[in-house]
Amino acid sequence: MRQSGYNGISYRHVADEVGISKATLHHYFPTKADLGLAVIERFRSEILKIMCDLHEKEHNPLTKLSKYLGVYTLSLSENKLCLCGMLAAEHATLSEQMQTAVTDFFGNHIDWLEIVLREGLMSGRLQFEGNPRRHAKMILATMQGGLLVAKAQGSTENLESLTEHLLSMYRAPHR
Repeated sequence: MRQSGYNGISYRHVADEVGISKATLHHYFPTKADLGLAVIERFRSEILKIMCDLHEKEHNPLTKLSKYLGVYTLSLSENKLCLCGMLAAEHATLSEQMQTAVTDFFGNHIDWLEIVLREGLMSGRLQFEGNPRRHAKMILATMQGGLLVAKAQGSTENLESLTEHLLSMYRAPHR
């Protein structure tokens, strides 16, 4: 799904990739929407763990932000897009539950980024004007869009440049 989207996969694709029969796959996931929702929830859980680990282990908000942005470059270097970024393009064709899961995924990112930005302002390690939540939304949209464009260009260079630019925009002087 991270390479060809939800509409680009079938039970046959998944069964072949995992090495099980289509019947077995249907047993555990009666509908394609059930399978899609399970994939989203697994991906969301993995990404939330990364974000929670960053929050707990890193004390410098700029470092948290840098490592978060680095996840996008890592994804691209593995020739993969963000699962929910891919699914957002197909939003209208997804089940209501899948749509909600994708929306919640992005909401989790915005919430986390807002916390990091607020911490950064309070500690003096980050600087920016305006509402932290709006900045969080801008960062998420910038990185999701940047990932798609970089994938189309076949290079991590522009995404790395975008990441550096974002960090320089938020880095407080003399920190």
